[in-house]
Amino acid sequence: MRKKKKKTEDKSEHATNEKEAKQKENTLQSNAMSNFENFNKVTNEVNNSFNKEENINPNLKITDLSQEERKAFLQLQKERLLDLREQILEQMEGVSSEVLRSKPEGGESTGFGVHQADAGTDVYDRDFAFSLLSQENDSLFEIDESLKRIEENSYGICQMCGKPIPIIRLQAIPYARFDIDCQRQFEKEKMYQLRKRWESVPQFADTEELLEEEHGEEEEEKKEKND
Repeated sequence: MRKKKKKTEDKSEHATNEKEAKQKENTLQSNAMSNFENFNKVTNEVNNSFNKEENINPNLKITDLSQEERKAFLQLQKERLLDLREQILEQMEGVSSEVLRSKPEGGESTGFGVHQADAGTDVYDRDFAFSLLSQENDSLFEIDESLKRIEENSYGICQMCGKPIPIIRLQAIPYARFDIDCQRQFEKEKMYQLRKRWESVPQFADTEELLEEEHGEEEEEKKEKND
């Protein structure tokens, strides 16, 4: 009798433990689903708000978002960057294939050789393709750097002044490194460096001096006519 009673108690205790374990598992699953649904809800809200430009506060920055909103926004931007990266790689592959398929001779050979105009067109097309590939490669670099900043939790911060970049700018240009003011300054410095480089080449320097002289002569002629 005692053995039967003990077996019954053991079975009852085992059943209770299994029931408690099942309840804990259900609770964990419920909490996980709740968190997942909550994250999806926040993500959808962020998507909807950013898909309607009229609802975006132009002064809203990533530092103004709550932790959940920030997480959802970064996930959204990461997906956009990855999609954009894939599109650029496909475009680069297509351009590369066209360049490889193009004949260096500039077309079909004839007994009279290749027409100069055709050869010039082919050279121009190849140069344009290489220029396009270079631009796409620069875009890939910016995208990869943005993905790194997301992982390092520094995404959305201007790399020049250290201030947060407005959300509306990140929405328009997900790989933006600077805010508007710093971007303008960066472009000015870039153009200045490019101009200095041109001036270092004699033929461009002479051309610029010639243009300045012609402009000065035109101004003098206008003054003489007015006098």
